[in-house]
Amino acid sequence: MSLVNSNRSVTDFKPKKMMTMDDLTEEKATKSVTFDTSIRISNHLKNKLQAMIALGYTSTIKGAIALTFDAYYNNLSDSEKRDLDVQIKTFEKRDAKLKK
Repeated sequence: MSLVNSNRSVTDFKPKKMMTMDDLTEEKATKSVTFDTSIRISNHLKNKLQAMIALGYTSTIKGAIALTFDAYYNNLSDSEKRDLDVQIKTFEKRDAKLKK
């Protein structure tokens, strides 16, 4: 009986954080996963990427692709960037689910 009576003196019991409606509607953050993959490209495209490396723009093929994508992305309108970001986020979520 002492356990039941021990909490009776606590009158100011409140949770540390109150839940809000926003907590229920917030989309849970998807953890990003990174893994190696391969793509098939023509020898002409490969030569262009290697030329970027030879000229010192970057040190790897991966860097050349990232540099090319960044240049493309920076020339998009705000609306096009939003559309592309939605697509990228969709593929990132798929990858996270597949690697679970």
